[in-house]
Amino acid sequence: MKIQRASMAAVICLICAVLISSVTGSADKITKSDVVIDEYDYEYVWLFGLGKDDKFEVSVTVNSPEGGLVDVYILSSDEFSHYPYGSFSPFRAREKINSVEFSFTVPDDQTYYLVIDNYDNSRPNDAQPVGDVTVDYEYTDPLHAIEEAVEAFAWTCIAGIIIGIIVVVLIIVAILYLVFKKEKPSGYPAPYQPPPPPDYQAYQQYPQQPYQDPYQPPQQPPGQQPPY
Repeated sequence: MKIQRASMAAVICLICAVLISSVTGSADKITKSDVVIDEYDYEYVWLFGLGKDDKFEVSVTVNSPEGGLVDVYILSSDEFSHYPYGSFSPFRAREKINSVEFSFTVPDDQTYYLVIDNYDNSRPNDAQPVGDVTVDYEYTDPLHAIEEAVEAFAWTCIAGIIIGIIVVVLIIVAILYLVFKKEKPSGYPAPYQPPPPPDYQAYQQYPQQPYQDPYQPPQQPPGQQPPY
């Protein structure tokens, strides 16, 4: 029963690892195409999962037939709370662009946002909206590092369970070997030993009684005649 449960746990972990690996195998980038950003509006992505020292890459391309420029910002959660109406200081900024690609290393454990701006915000050098824009953008999956850690943990669980199953099987085999080794007769069977002869001396210790025929008439004492 324990082996069956361990085997079931191994199978479940293996399935989880396969599913995770199928998601994370080539999904370290997230791509969004033909995203329409209305005039005086913006597109943002909460970069949940980014941690300190993680590397982040982003590329943005405006593919509207009529053209148009946008601004791309990386904002901390505090700065994002002031965007777009108040004064804000982006961690990274690329303004008045129709195509851009850049990367950076996250300096701390704050929450960050990716913002594609088609709005006349409070910054003096931002792009001025001229209509709706259509953009394609791609960025590093913020959960990729977490997914890799989960995948590594899953494979570690699988390895531990498999090793545990092997150890349990070896212990059971060793126990069965010792049990059957004790029960198995060793060598050839012993040769036949005849029973010992009877002890005639024991019979000689008892005096032999004379045989008396039960059908013989009783003996008369000497000198007496029979009554007939």
